[in-house]
Amino acid sequence: MIAQPDFMDNAAGILKGDFFVLPSSLHEVLLFRDDGMTDYRGLEEMVRIINETEVQPADRLTDTVYHYDASERIFETGREFEDRMAEKALGKRESVLADLADQKQKEFPLYVTEPEGSRFAEQVKRKPSPDQRILLTGTAPDKGVLHL
Repeated sequence: MIAQPDFMDNAAGILKGDFFVLPSSLHEVLLFRDDGMTDYRGLEEMVRIINETEVQPADRLTDTVYHYDASERIFETGREFEDRMAEKALGKRESVLADLADQKQKEFPLYVTEPEGSRFAEQVKRKPSPDQRILLTGTAPDKGVLHL
């Protein structure tokens, strides 16, 4: 039944969004709405216990729980879904951090004055007004002294 064309999209419409697929047996498959708080591991444990105690070995499908992402139209294992969401969250976090760093650089540019023989010259990108300058002395950033 799951392999029927449009089954997943129809089920997502009925369940109003993403859902987990719990393969109970050859005769029964359960669909469980993803409320955003459910951990697939708990569902897999439940499927495993039911398979061991209630389902005949010949009727068992798998202990693996699947997930359907309705907006992306992706059917994958619970683990794959979790990994994909973690990557997506990390990408958003890195993007936000990069945006914040760019904004900070625009709002608070640094002007570095280095002593003779310093290697800082290549790092200077902007020359702000005198009230925005920071003087860094020393021969290496980790040995420098910051004067405001």
